[in-house]
Amino acid sequence: MKGISQMSPFQLVVMGTFGALLVIGIILFSTFRSSESGPQPISLQVWGFMDSEIFGDWVSASGLEEQTNITLRYQKKNINTFENELIRALAVGSGPDIFFVSDNQLSTYREFVVNIPFERFSESNFRSTFVEHADIYLTETGISAIPVIIDPLVMFWNRDIHSDIGLVGPIQFWEDLDDFSVRATNRENSTISRSAISFGEYRNIRHAKDIISTLIMQTGGDIFYKEGGVVRSGLDQNFGFTRPPAVSAVSFFVDFADPSRRIYSWNRNLPDSLEYFSQGRSALYLGRAGDIKEIQLRNPNLNFDVAPLPYLREGRSEPRIRNVVTGQMEGLAISRSTKDIQRSLSAIMFLTGSKSLGVLEAEFATPPVRRDMLSNRTRQEFYIDVFYDSAIRSRSWFDPDPNQTDQIIREMIESITGGREGVNSAIKRAHQSLMDIL
Repeated sequence: MKGISQMSPFQLVVMGTFGALLVIGIILFSTFRSSESGPQPISLQVWGFMDSEIFGDWVSASGLEEQTNITLRYQKKNINTFENELIRALAVGSGPDIFFVSDNQLSTYREFVVNIPFERFSESNFRSTFVEHADIYLTETGISAIPVIIDPLVMFWNRDIHSDIGLVGPIQFWEDLDDFSVRATNRENSTISRSAISFGEYRNIRHAKDIISTLIMQTGGDIFYKEGGVVRSGLDQNFGFTRPPAVSAVSFFVDFADPSRRIYSWNRNLPDSLEYFSQGRSALYLGRAGDIKEIQLRNPNLNFDVAPLPYLREGRSEPRIRNVVTGQMEGLAISRSTKDIQRSLSAIMFLTGSKSLGVLEAEFATPPVRRDMLSNRTRQEFYIDVFYDSAIRSRSWFDPDPNQTDQIIREMIESITGGREGVNSAIKRAHQSLMDIL
């Protein structure tokens, strides 16, 4: 065989051309095979608080792992240690790709979250897909998390107690609560044997912060508001009224824990408010929708129903007095340590489809976050309409530090009920404390 040095120029050209075509063919073949098989499989890590079995059912219903080459590895975390664990993991580059973020944790976790730009998920599409409560996840440039669970405040009412005092149903307006409390509460001096409603205290009232913030918002106020782009505490603001709505709301709330008043129906020596209602000893309990499972578990024979949270009768003529409730929302956020932002977002979109979110709705007995699911009421449980309507009414508010604001509001309430301060003084001090943490 001739050596290369002995080949003619024509032979060299032919061999060079053949070699080039061979290389091009290999590249094209490789590219074709790569495009045919799609992106390489990826495993994304998710941190959350639900049981692994529930998460598995949720993923299965989404069709994610059957229709894509994305798999999810889930780790259930302790909510009390989650923040420290997340910070440590991200510091060494081993954090999750996706994690759960409550609406009141946005300020805490903002620096750890990838902001989804509106070019990938438009603001108008987000607003038309999810309930208004979800707007808390919107930023000026994108979306910090995609909502998956909403748990709004509703009113549970004892049917036997209502029948006992000659009422066919629960109150609709707060103005009627005084008369109802007198009729429904059984007490001898300061000893209460049956309560109309768990109002007035803090430490033994479930969701006390939600209840108080709801009353303030319904009365026309805001816990925090923006002025000139700056966030401020709204506790001391009049918002066009003769006195701050927070003063009206807090005064109304604490009166039910005052033994000198005829409407007295609660004190800090009573059991936890959900427990007391489950025992059949409280006519009304303001709780989150998801509490229904615990109530049924504690007392399967309790004769109760659910109703929307009351609101102010005068609110129908005053624009700032709103028929709203608060609650809690959970969303899925993309971590800054993710291996693949695009496929993390794809996974979240699969998980927040109507079919997959139906698994969470059934498991937690909470209403859906999607508007299309709220308009399609096919479920038959007795509480569905109230839960769905409450999800539509639900709103959120910016919370700079959930633990600190909880402590501040608790101290405000307990300083009043403990006789250490008047309402105005306690609210002014709480206002300053909220301004300090900003």
